Amino acid sequence: MNLFATKRQKEIVSKKELLGIFALFTFLLVMFFPKDKIVSLVAQEVSNYDLSTKYLINIIHSYPKDNQPKIILVNMYLKMQRFDDASKLLKTFSEDSHYVNRIDHLKYAIAKAHYFEDESAVDKSALSFEMENILYSMIPHAKGVEDFEFIRTQAQRMNFQKLKVMVEIEMIKQNLLNVSEVFKIYKVALYLKMDKQANTILQYELRHSSDPQWRLLLAQKEFTNKNYVASVKNFEFAFTHAKTQNEKVKSFKELINFHMALQHKDDIVTLIEKNESLIMNNDELVKMVISYYLGNDMLADARRFSLKLFQYHHKPLGE
Repeated sequence: MNLFATKRQKEIVSKKELLGIFALFTFLLVMFFPKDKIVSLVAQEVSNYDLSTKYLINIIHSYPKDNQPKIILVNMYLKMQRFDDASKLLKTFSEDSHYVNRIDHLKYAIAKAHYFEDESAVDKSALSFEMENILYSMIPHAKGVEDFEFIRTQAQRMNFQKLKVMVEIEMIKQNLLNVSEVFKIYKVALYLKMDKQANTILQYELRHSSDPQWRLLLAQKEFTNKNYVASVKNFEFAFTHAKTQNEKVKSFKELINFHMALQHKDDIVTLIEKNESLIMNNDELVKMVISYYLGNDMLADARRFSLKLFQYHHKPLGE
């Protein structure tokens, strides 16, 4: 032993000894105490991250195929803003279907952290693309409403509109959304020109929902495709099975507009005569009927309808 060792050399030896002792101490902990218990205790540490990471690194060296301590260490790296270390560690995860969802969440968290840290427009575009792809890859692994809502919320925040529709379709299939939400999603899909996805929603709801409004949407689609026989049948079904007054009025307007567009005069007159009570109690329908009569020079019909309208709303006392 060199008695004349410098102070600097003594410090180096001292640090090496300390690291050796620390590694030995961690090894002994792992040997004589339940590993999961140690990992759990380390995970609860909220202040001394440096010490906690050293414990975890040594545990990972002892159990390289165990993903649990790696997940905790990645989360610590994220809190310490050591994003590159988090990314490197994530690449060492072993194949384990139990952890697929957790790993996807960590991948997304790292990409998101880089996205908001990086000010380069080019890098932001690449990171945004990476984030979107990670969220897409998470859809098949989603197991419940919480997983789906996470993807849906992140898609909304990052303005991944088409991705949002895709995850919502999976939520529809698992009956996780109410009818009003499904209608909105269908309309958004059409707006985004996601015709295939919109049709998927429509066909699914036609098989699984008793709501006549889906038949109304199908009727509109068939009309656009000039399938008039199928279209009118679905308009009539929607009108006949309407559940509320508002739905009845809406489907009647669609049905009568269908016949007006194709100039089916006899069908229009029949519809008006059979549904006078519905028409008389709705100002919009009244205007529609009178406009139709006047626009087609059916003055006698317009006068007769106006008289009926007056009598309907001014019944003598006692009636």
